[in-house]
Amino acid sequence: TVEAALQYVNEDVLLDAAPSIDRHMPTPTLDLFEGCLVGVAVGDAVGLGVEGATIVDCVDYTEQLKADLGKMLPPWSVPKRPDRNYPPGQISDDTQCTRELARAIVASGGFSVEAFASTLSALHADKGVIGQGPTSRATLDALTAEGGDAATWLTAGTPGAKNLTNGSIMRVAPVGMLGWKEPRGQQLQADVAIQSHVTHHAPLCKAGSAAVGAAVAAALQARALGETDLTAAVLRAMQEPYGSMLSAMLAAPDWEAAVDVMYATQPASDEFMETSPFKPPGISMFPPHTAGWAIYSAIAEAEA
Repeated sequence: TVEAALQYVNEDVLLDAAPSIDRHMPTPTLDLFEGCLVGVAVGDAVGLGVEGATIVDCVDYTEQLKADLGKMLPPWSVPKRPDRNYPPGQISDDTQCTRELARAIVASGGFSVEAFASTLSALHADKGVIGQGPTSRATLDALTAEGGDAATWLTAGTPGAKNLTNGSIMRVAPVGMLGWKEPRGQQLQADVAIQSHVTHHAPLCKAGSAAVGAAVAAALQARALGETDLTAAVLRAMQEPYGSMLSAMLAAPDWEAAVDVMYATQPASDEFMETSPFKPPGISMFPPHTAGWAIYSAIAEAEA
């Protein structure tokens, strides 16, 4: 049954029942939805030049970009990736998978895990994925296996320490956009967890997806209602541990202190430290770090 599948997929992420909402709530303007998707692509293209770099290198890079966008680095230039020869401005699978999730939602008139798995599989089969991560690659290989060996969306992914990566968090924005009326709603939280499950089974990945999805939904709702305090709106939508972690990060005097707070609040697990090539002191692929820093930096920039 659907209920049984949800319990299996989402057992660590389900939230309390959503409060009643005003069905006549003003709708966010189209430019807010467009801006959310464009923001994913721009952040992806700009950030790929320093993926895996130290915080110091990233800060130096962004300061140079503020003065001259022509200083944008090619993707994966730090550390050097001779196997990936792309020009500056190239987007990666993070944007591609975000686009495919949005396409599946539009085509289905809502979130459909079958439609999303199908669009991801088609992209994977066409060999058009840019910079695909190991977790997604293994899952989509299983989904697109020939003959009778193909897995289903429910079983294709593999749980475990090696799958503590952030791909499902990076692409989740369209589900948050879909759920803008109920940022704490169970439907939104189920949808974000299930879209994660297609490739990333780990509960930390689902919880990180839930946090970012709720933040997107809350930000859209706040703008639709004309709220001026975006920070308060987003924090209201957060569940633990993200609520307390983000409150502490936002209370920190600067971004460096906020990083320290994040590491202290949600230290990377031993499993992650043993298996991941991207480790602290940078902003790592550890799901709570990816999700926490994404929400923190978006709020801090919007409120600046």
